[in-house]
Amino acid sequence: TTSTTSTTSTSTTSNSSNSNSSNSNNSSSTATMASFANFFKMPKAKPKPEPKRRNQYMLPEEECHPGTDVAPPGLPTSDATHFTLGTTLWGPFPSNTKEIMLGFGCFWCSEAIFMEMEGVYSTQVGYSGGVTKNPSYKDVCAGNTNHNEVLRVVYDPEKLPFQDVLSAFFESHDPTTPFQQGNDRGSQYRSGIYFYDDEQRRLAEAAKKAYEGRLKEVGFLSPDKSIATEILPAQVFWMGEDYHQQYDAKPGARNYCGLRPSGVPMPSMATWEIEPAAEEVAAKAEQEAAAEASAAPTEEAATAAPEPPAAAPAPAP
Repeated sequence: TTSTTSTTSTSTTSNSSNSNSSNSNNSSSTATMASFANFFKMPKAKPKPEPKRRNQYMLPEEECHPGTDVAPPGLPTSDATHFTLGTTLWGPFPSNTKEIMLGFGCFWCSEAIFMEMEGVYSTQVGYSGGVTKNPSYKDVCAGNTNHNEVLRVVYDPEKLPFQDVLSAFFESHDPTTPFQQGNDRGSQYRSGIYFYDDEQRRLAEAAKKAYEGRLKEVGFLSPDKSIATEILPAQVFWMGEDYHQQYDAKPGARNYCGLRPSGVPMPSMATWEIEPAAEEVAAKAEQEAAAEASAAPTEEAATAAPEPPAAAPAPAP
C-alpha cells in the first residue's frame, strides 16, 4: 500500500509538472483555434432564400399586396456607393448617362454581367413592374407583388451604345422561357426590357425581332413560338436590399448563376428593322404633303372658265 501510494504521488507530481510546462505551449494553439472559431463565426453574405411561391403567371392587380409607405429594412444607405465602381447607387447620375432596366432571371447573375462592362457608370438591383409599394425581397418571393427582379444599368451611350446593351442582354439568357430562367421559376424571373425613352423602345423591339428570327433559323425556337421578352415603359425602381447589391463581387458570394444563355449570337445591327423615329415620320409626312400640294392644280385654276373654242372660218363666197 505504501509503495502504491508513493508511486501515485510521484506520478501525480510528474503529471502536474508536465501540465504546467505544457500550458505555455498550448496557449498559442488555443489562441489560434479561437481565431479560427471567430473566423467561421464571421458574418457571411446571406444565401438567397427559396421562394415560398412560384407563380408562373401575373396576378390581377386586385390580388397583389398593396405594399406600404415605409421602406423595408436593409436598404443601402443614401450615400452608399457601388462595391466595385465606387459610384453612387441612388443618384443623381451624370447628365451624359442614360438608364435602362432589364429583367432576365436572378439579379445576382444579371448584375455580374453588366457591372464591369466598359461604359457602365453604375448598376443596382431591385424590383419593378409590379403593384406593391416598397417591396422587400421576401415580398417579391411570396409571388403576390407582380414585380420583376430587375437590374438598373446607368451607362454612357458614347462609350456603350444601347445596341451593345441589348446584344449582351439577349445573349446572356434564354428569352424563350416565360417566367423562368434555369431552375429559377416565378413571375419575378421573367424576361423584360423597361425603357426610358422612345429610342430605347424602338431599338429594343428591333433587337427582339432580329434575335427571334435568328433563334428560329438555328432551330433553337420553333417557327410557331415567340420570344417571351416584354418591352414596356419603365415604372418605379424599388431598390433592393444592400446584401443583394453587387453580390457576386463580394466576399462570401455563392458564385450562383441561374442564367441559361442560348449560345446564339445577336445578328448585326445592320440587319435590324428599326422603326423610324417619330420626328422622322412627321418630317416625311410633311414632305409628302408638300409634294402633293405642289402637284395638285390650284383652286383658282380649277374653277376658271374654259376658253371658248376657236370660231370656224367663214365659208368661201
